[in-house]
Amino acid sequence: MVEAADILSIYREVLEGKRKTFPRETWSVHNDGPTHFSKCLRYMVLDVNGWGKEEFLEKYKGTLLTKWKLSGGHDTLYQGSTYLSATFCFPEFQIKPWQMTQAPHDFWTEETLKLTLRDLFENELKWGREEIASNITTALFNKYNLLKVLNKHRKLMKDTSDPSSGLYRLMNFVYPEFGYRLHEFQNVKRWDDDDLLESLKWLFETKLNWTQDEIEDKLNLDVIYQEGFENILWKRFNKNISRMVSFVYPDRDWGSLKKKYYTKTLTSDQLDSLNEDILSGLTYPVIAKKYRVSLDMVKYYSKQLRTRGKSVI
Repeated sequence: MVEAADILSIYREVLEGKRKTFPRETWSVHNDGPTHFSKCLRYMVLDVNGWGKEEFLEKYKGTLLTKWKLSGGHDTLYQGSTYLSATFCFPEFQIKPWQMTQAPHDFWTEETLKLTLRDLFENELKWGREEIASNITTALFNKYNLLKVLNKHRKLMKDTSDPSSGLYRLMNFVYPEFGYRLHEFQNVKRWDDDDLLESLKWLFETKLNWTQDEIEDKLNLDVIYQEGFENILWKRFNKNISRMVSFVYPDRDWGSLKKKYYTKTLTSDQLDSLNEDILSGLTYPVIAKKYRVSLDMVKYYSKQLRTRGKSVI
């Protein structure tokens, strides 16, 4: 019988090649096998390598256990589940299944997808509705080792769209109560055409409740900025309003919209504040978003500031 006090001495001899194998019954549950395994694993992780939680989660996988000559005990005690061994051996890390490089077999279902992302946003990141829409990117999923969640959702939904556009669908799946709209995801760089068409139709026909004649008469850059669609206008339609509207209503000539720029009038107080923001060095997109006006308007006032001196007013 292997004593708990002797296991590390034995393990070092195995690592050094002085022993070919561990003694029989080392990993038996009736002979403190889990304790023996935990001592050996903690020795390698904490004492030899000095890893904390993040580095452990990043590197802990089956190939590492083989290298450390612990795969036999791991298979015997945990049936190859790195999640089970990690949570038993490192209770202080408070590891969650989705944090593992190799999640437990059959872990990902529609329900666990929702629970995992809700846990990330609400408990880990402390984000609410607006923060999620403003900050979510595929890079964020990669940072938290959750690209597999996005890919799993696309597979479950039989979604063949670009992964970036899939974020919008995924968030509506996780938070149906939020009622997200496509344009709210400012960091998404590509959009699925069906999602884009649905979103623009919603803007014109539901939010604005305009007829096509009213669209031609009223739509300009200010409206686009006020409604939060500037990201889509710039990145998908190259700042061309007529092209954007033609995407929704292709059977009509929208050439007249090319001449529509900004019409919004700012109050005197708003102009004072905008002037201060320009002088402070805020970027044009930030200023445009703050006042819900077009970039053209901000650039116009910036030009006036440069030509007139200290004030644009």
